[in-house]
Amino acid sequence: LPTAQAAYSPTAGVPTGFTKTELAQGLKNPSVFAFAPNGDIYLGEQNGTILIYRHGAVLPTPVVTLQTDSSGELGLLGLALDPNFATNGYMYVSFTTTDQHAALGRLTVQNDVASLSSLVIYMKGNQLQNLHHSANDLLIGPDGKLWWSVGDNVPVISNAQTLDNIYGKILRFNLDGTIPSDNPFLNVPNAVPAIYAYGLRNPFRFTFLPNGKAMTEDTGSSYWEELDTIQAGGNYGWPFVEGNCGSCGYINPAYAYGHLPTDSAASSLAAYTGSSFPCL
Repeated sequence: LPTAQAAYSPTAGVPTGFTKTELAQGLKNPSVFAFAPNGDIYLGEQNGTILIYRHGAVLPTPVVTLQTDSSGELGLLGLALDPNFATNGYMYVSFTTTDQHAALGRLTVQNDVASLSSLVIYMKGNQLQNLHHSANDLLIGPDGKLWWSVGDNVPVISNAQTLDNIYGKILRFNLDGTIPSDNPFLNVPNAVPAIYAYGLRNPFRFTFLPNGKAMTEDTGSSYWEELDTIQAGGNYGWPFVEGNCGSCGYINPAYAYGHLPTDSAASSLAAYTGSSFPCL
């Protein structure tokens, strides 16, 4: 990571060993995508439009256009397809509602179309949404659960340390929206039972490691950008600490780097375990 960071330049060409292939064009603020079992790619735009890329082209008719507030950093930011998508058509979405709340829901796709009437809301935030740090990424983990990351809804910076709201958290659900019996705060009074880990600023994107654990990037504020390995019930320290704090009592990041003077933010990550990936 340090080598890749040092070598990066916005005007640099494609690194040796890589090629760049354009798959689709004409999209407006594409924010997320998900692969279907038949090879289709579901493409989500920030304004709530979801399209299908099939056989080298984007189909002209949208699957659905969610009613979402896409101001600032808001809108449709998370999309996941059910493991049994080919038979049940379940598509999970993370978005900001038009009444400005972070939300997690499920749509049903039939014949390449999802009616808005099929939308089932699993969870909705209890605060009006700031223009930043809202409903973020959405993945189905190797444990078969639905994982959801939500930003801290600045400027309410105390959110990340409070278990009675969804903000600044990683949350975990059964695929039907119920709460897994092994969630760490299930029986804690006044805690949102879906919370799996907390003390995060803006876990915009996350992935799963070969050992099954989730790892999120946490976009930094004053100086540090983090990659955090998520532990059940873990507290990652925001807003009290940022970056590695030694023996401070919060969980330290697996990796952190200072984003000054280049002001670069960590905004996504992927886990790769193969041997053919070129090295920068």
